[in-house]
Amino acid sequence: MLQPATLTVRPGASRGLASLLIAGHLSALAVVWLTLFKWWLLWPLSMVIAVSLVDVLKVHAFRTARRAAVRVDLETDGAVSVHFRNLPAATGRLLGSSFASSQLAILRIALPGRYFAVSIVIGAGSMPRQDFRRLLVWLRWRPPPSPSAAALRVGAVPRGDDPPPG
Repeated sequence: MLQPATLTVRPGASRGLASLLIAGHLSALAVVWLTLFKWWLLWPLSMVIAVSLVDVLKVHAFRTARRAAVRVDLETDGAVSVHFRNLPAATGRLLGSSFASSQLAILRIALPGRYFAVSIVIGAGSMPRQDFRRLLVWLRWRPPPSPSAAALRVGAVPRGDDPPPG
């Protein structure tokens, strides 16, 4: 019996992603300053945008934050294992809302015990080119997930042998 293939992704720091995030936050800041007529809201909103910029740079661009993903193991059945910098590893499932393009991949992962999905942003410059291409191919062309022990463990698929509720 064949074991399911696992793709291991080790994203690193990305200057291209950092410049894209900075440009996006600066444009948000410009919109706030050019359109907001309540002068007393300008500084608090500017501080929120600045704090957001520092956070996304540390988590997604430079991967120095405590909750930054340093390794992701993807399996063909949809199970995902995420290893963080200074937090325990977590196992979840890959959501269909994940995104893949030639310069950017966004992995959306549902982790048990969390209401919101975890997003892992991976720029093309954050890993070797061949590894990034392998990730894109895996995201676009992997077989559809089938019920497996790993998927059942994270609650992705109900078991057929469970008795009906009630």
